[in-house]
Amino acid sequence: MVSFRYFNSVLALCLVFSVSTAYSQPPTGAIDWSSLTKDQLSLLEPSAFHQITETELAAVPPQAWSGLTPEQAQAVDGVACGGFSASQIQQVAPPSFQFPASCVSRWTDAVAGAISSTQLPALPPLSFEGFSTSWKNITPSSLQSVGSEQLAALSTVACEHITSSQIGFLSAAAFSGFSDKCASHFKPELWAFISGRQISNMQISVIESLTPQIVASLQIDAFSGLTVDQIKALPPSSASGMSGPQLVALSSERLEALTVEFVARTDPAVWRNLNADRLSHLNSTAGLTRQMIQQIPASAFRGVRAEQLGDLAVDRFGVHACKGLSRAQIGQIPASSMTGIRDACITATNYTSWANVSAPQLEALSPQACAGFRWFHMGNIPYASYSGFTAGCLQFLTSQDRRACQGMMEEGVSFIKPPAFAGFQPECAVVVFIPSLTAQQISYVTLETMRELNNYTIASLNPQTFSGVSAEQISSIQCGNQFGACHGISAAQVSHIRTGSMIGFTGACVRCSPMAAWVDLTAEQLAGMAPSACAAFSSMQRVQMSAPTFGGYRNECISLSEPESWLRVQPAQLAKIPAPEFVGFTAIHIDYLKWSRAESGLSADAMRYLRPSACGGFSGNMIGNIKAASFSKITADCLNYFRNGTIPYFSADQVNAIPLDAFVSWHDVIYLRPDVFESMDVEHVRHLYVPTLSVNVLMALINNYTKDVVDYWTEPVLRNTSVSIIKQIKHSVSAGQLDNALIDDLPSDVEGAKASTWLKWALIRKSNTSSLCTVQYTTELVLETPESTFYGLQPWKLPCITDWSAVSPRQAYRILPDAAIAFEPAQFLSLSNASLMAIRTEVWAVLPLGVFRQISAEQLRAALTPRTGNLTEAAYNSHTFVLLNSLSCEQIGQIRSDQLIWLDLNTQLKQFRSIRATKCPDLPPLGLVSSVPAILPPGYSQPATSTGLWIG
Repeated sequence: MVSFRYFNSVLALCLVFSVSTAYSQPPTGAIDWSSLTKDQLSLLEPSAFHQITETELAAVPPQAWSGLTPEQAQAVDGVACGGFSASQIQQVAPPSFQFPASCVSRWTDAVAGAISSTQLPALPPLSFEGFSTSWKNITPSSLQSVGSEQLAALSTVACEHITSSQIGFLSAAAFSGFSDKCASHFKPELWAFISGRQISNMQISVIESLTPQIVASLQIDAFSGLTVDQIKALPPSSASGMSGPQLVALSSERLEALTVEFVARTDPAVWRNLNADRLSHLNSTAGLTRQMIQQIPASAFRGVRAEQLGDLAVDRFGVHACKGLSRAQIGQIPASSMTGIRDACITATNYTSWANVSAPQLEALSPQACAGFRWFHMGNIPYASYSGFTAGCLQFLTSQDRRACQGMMEEGVSFIKPPAFAGFQPECAVVVFIPSLTAQQISYVTLETMRELNNYTIASLNPQTFSGVSAEQISSIQCGNQFGACHGISAAQVSHIRTGSMIGFTGACVRCSPMAAWVDLTAEQLAGMAPSACAAFSSMQRVQMSAPTFGGYRNECISLSEPESWLRVQPAQLAKIPAPEFVGFTAIHIDYLKWSRAESGLSADAMRYLRPSACGGFSGNMIGNIKAASFSKITADCLNYFRNGTIPYFSADQVNAIPLDAFVSWHDVIYLRPDVFESMDVEHVRHLYVPTLSVNVLMALINNYTKDVVDYWTEPVLRNTSVSIIKQIKHSVSAGQLDNALIDDLPSDVEGAKASTWLKWALIRKSNTSSLCTVQYTTELVLETPESTFYGLQPWKLPCITDWSAVSPRQAYRILPDAAIAFEPAQFLSLSNASLMAIRTEVWAVLPLGVFRQISAEQLRAALTPRTGNLTEAAYNSHTFVLLNSLSCEQIGQIRSDQLIWLDLNTQLKQFRSIRATKCPDLPPLGLVSSVPAILPPGYSQPATSTGLWIG
């Protein structure tokens, strides 16, 4: 066995030696290439291969090529490589597959197709530059182990000939070798066969060179295989090739990597399959266009984020993406995401886009975003969703479009939460002040907005709403012209205003408010008003207030008020004013009370609180209307302010009610009527201020009081009675009034205690008959009396005129109300018709009721007929109206229908009916009045339309 092995070794060495000797540095042409064996070929110098020709190379037996060394392969002449056959190339061992690019470039398609999967990976990367069209014939399976460096060396021609069957065999790692230059020469259909793993290894420069067609041809797996960096590198120009399935297949990270520019160029249709999760990861919403938004399913908006909504913008054509938002889409947006919407987005939306918005969504909007709303948006927002409007939102609502709030629906505004009303600006007043506005809502309305109220809008508000207004809001209500808000306020509305808010009313607002606006005012509300506002009420406004309301008057209000505003106040109303507040009345205020005889409502406490100077405002007629008990607390200062002309109107009951401490200081007690002294109680007689008493007063006392009074007067009173008065008594009393003997016994120089003693006994022995008329005015004396004398006629002197029928019209005209108040009906109705026509209007107003019960139809016509002839129709009517209107309802109520038969139908009767109906609606219906008889009383004629009736 050893010998045999040894023998073989020696034989091999000998053969090698012999071959080496035979081929040592042989000339190229001497090599028989066609007969080479594997071993022989492997022993050739590399330079021999450099000299080989294409023919010689083609002659080499295929089996011989299995002996080719790497060095020999590298030396093969490129031109000669054109002689390679498929069978030859298949024999080359993989380690020796080191052919240069120049050689590779000469390979035929058949040779390329014969390369095995172990040979091709061994080919140097630079040699891959030699491949051209022959590349298409490389067996796909041969590419499995090709590396990225090798692919990087491929020529563009080779890249053009890569087949779809080949691309699938390339490893994913190898794809990093493809350059953008190579990839740009791929056949378009080739991209459809690239996998996600493969494409994820491609260079960024390749991705940056993709076209829409290439992107469109990528399988979903391939597109979704793009890395984040590759996604970012996608050129915007390629975006139109992306499909919907490709987009949806992208992972969250890849979706987030899409650039704004890329998104902006995508086909709108690709967004129709987007879901909420996919949309939530899209960071490039700034690239979305209106058309794209329109394609996104509404349900996908459940995933939209605030930042994404905030990024929506105007596209390259100048159209805002939000113009594509639909009502269904907005309705799906989470409330938390609404914070991202910007004003420009809202402005761009369609007028129906907000039809599904919810209250929480609106509430989440930023105030600045609300500036984007326009009037056409507001009308489509669901009514209940209005509750989502915030004060901040409403504050900005009209910052860009002053008409924005005008599109709001009244039904919707009613849902807005009260605090939000603080945001409404003045230009929104038209929608703020609606009938359904609540008290809570109006309480938040700003003062600036309140100033926009006018008479129409305030009149439409629900009365209960006013329970929410504050004093400051009321003070901002304008009077202005006839359209000012104060002109439209109603009684029902005023009745609901809180007491604490009443101080907000201004005098101007009160003056221009309707007369009936205050009929339901309460005492508490009135007391809560500022004095200047309370003082601004007119007479018509005051008279319509309820009596209990007057309990809210305060003296500051009364003192600031116009006196004439009290001329219609009724007794029941005056009676409710708290007594201490009467200190606010002045004499002028008191004087105006006479027109409605309100003084009859004065209480004793009220009289006590009157300022002394105010008591000077009482007229004689007013004294008679004041209840006797009301004088029970009057002060001496007040009594001494009464005018002399009013004192005769005091009754005995009134005087007897005056407190003695005040009565004793009443200096003007002398002006009381004698009959009052006759009815004065003992205590008041004892407290008379004697030094001022006149003879007539003393005589009245002489006729009425007995010894107990006289005894009281002996020392404290009579000693103060002047001697001159006693002497006047002596010369003034008539026979029978005092004992004549006593009169005769009175010394002419009586004085001191003697005079007192005389008067004492004179009083004790007094007579019970007396008369105040020192002169009886018979017919002859009446005719001789100057008419001026009637100016001074006193009430108690009326009985002194025995024949009133003799009184002339001129004398009758001089009779004053202070005297007329004491007329007996028989006295007054004894006047001639001509004298009745001359009686002053103010005299008629004080006549006793009996005069009107007993007046005849002829006399009534005379009273209503002006004395002056040739009057215009207006003047004739005015005389009738003034006289009738001066009468009280009690006086008018005494006149029966049968007393009206002589009245002129067109003027007097018509005026009487009108005044009776309007002034005295509570009087019972008047009976049927017959027509004026054809035969008028003597001295009368039916007047022409423009001429007054004259009585001669």
